[in-house]
Amino acid sequence: MSQINEGTNCEQKIAKYKAFIMELSEVQESYYQKLLKEIKINPKAEEYLFDYIYDNSFSNFYDYLVQFPQGKELDESGTIYKS
Repeated sequence: MSQINEGTNCEQKIAKYKAFIMELSEVQESYYQKLLKEIKINPKAEEYLFDYIYDNSFSNFYDYLVQFPQGKELDESGTIYKS
């Protein structure tokens, strides 16, 4: 019987943490969408911005972006940000 109770306790803890992580995800998405509206970034650069924020250790977006051919094109054409 104690194994069943321990399992239930673990399931409750897992459910609690899952709910918390989902809430954080919603907050993250809200802040990210707000950022996109504020900086008016070119849609072609949005994917790079997402990767920059969530998946790398570069210290600034520009250095991250221009390492890619399409990022260099956006920089050279002056279209990283929409006017």
